[in-house]
Amino acid sequence: MSNWTDHRVTEWAKEHFANAPVSGVWAPDGTGLIFLKIEEKKWSLMRAVDHEATRDTLSGIRALMFDLGYTLDEAETLWDDAPQTMEDAMEIEASQKKDIANSWADKDGMKLSEMNPEEAFPVFIEEKEVLLEDGETETIDIWAYRLLNPSTQKTVDIDPDDYRLLVDDRHFMRYRNEQGTIFQALTRKEMMEYGDAKMMGVVVGSECPDTGERVPPWLWGTYCRRLSSIDGEEE
Repeated sequence: MSNWTDHRVTEWAKEHFANAPVSGVWAPDGTGLIFLKIEEKKWSLMRAVDHEATRDTLSGIRALMFDLGYTLDEAETLWDDAPQTMEDAMEIEASQKKDIANSWADKDGMKLSEMNPEEAFPVFIEEKEVLLEDGETETIDIWAYRLLNPSTQKTVDIDPDDYRLLVDDRHFMRYRNEQGTIFQALTRKEMMEYGDAKMMGVVVGSECPDTGERVPPWLWGTYCRRLSSIDGEEE
């Protein structure tokens, strides 16, 4: 969106701003801006890329928020230097996504990042039929990571891609079977070290090699080691 005062944009923003929960984050795609709703009628600019195009967009959003009766706090904005290379841009994007993930919270305000996400494992939810572009349907597995809110003692299911933003690839690339064994995917360097040490891992397919249960699709075709605990004790 470039014309932030256009009637259609204004109508969309009016609904979006009103429905966004306090502590909700808004990061318009491709703008380099991250906003946090801190009160019903007040937003804060969390991060911004110091670039002419970003500042122009910010100017438009300021005007939009003002027209809709919102205030924007920019006192503690973190300004990222404009990227000079593709690597710089990717690093800024990854850092901003991490900030967004760390802001996610349950209904009671408890942050997902404070629910020990490192101790969660993928859980199979259901099979679902999805419609493809050619009109055919395909059955896919739906998975989630289940976190426990210590304040309410209720669980929160989060999407695998969102979970990956909360933690890191190492925690994402593992699963635990119904017997309690953890399968941790190895990097190429770790596979080499395993080979040099004459240690044996296991190639994981769509079914667990020990129990035959489903395996998350992002782990298909990986070479894993078996662990008996989160602390990394070898089976």
